[in-house]
Amino acid sequence: MKKTAKIMISLIALIGLSSCDMFAYYLPKPKDTNLELWITEKVSSDKLETLTLMPKIHGENIYLGSSYSPNEDGMLNSMPSIYVAYRITNYPNTSSDNISVTYIEITDPEITFYGITLGSTFEEIENSMKKEKFKIEYTDQGYLNASKKNIEFSFYGTSIRITAFVNNDQVVEE
Repeated sequence: MKKTAKIMISLIALIGLSSCDMFAYYLPKPKDTNLELWITEKVSSDKLETLTLMPKIHGENIYLGSSYSPNEDGMLNSMPSIYVAYRITNYPNTSSDNISVTYIEITDPEITFYGITLGSTFEEIENSMKKEKFKIEYTDQGYLNASKKNIEFSFYGTSIRITAFVNNDQVVEE
């Protein structure tokens, strides 16, 4: 009986740890990227000062990469046609004190990572992402998604979106 209880406690602990691990995954930055920030990368206040904070959309902090200038549309700034934008939020969960990159949107054809760019074919993207151990899936709309743990890359042809999903289970009411 005691042995069964120990096994059950061990299994519950293992399940708990593995589910926490899903939201604590930090994807290492590829050596071949020319992105200034990488998904799940912790961001210092000094680095934030080099980026342009765009008007808040749905309460999120979206920053334009330091090499890009926003369009001046009257009193509001808007994204240029070619850019890299970063969403900076708490990661791995909303109650975390770690400010990290949780979303990257790329429309700049010069950006590269894992040997691919916006100009890469879906076959090249699929091969590269499989090499990096990502699960590949094609959507009903014909786009390619590559995922690993809680990180997803979406390839749309005219843009690439990289998302680190944030765990909202531990939201602290203010």
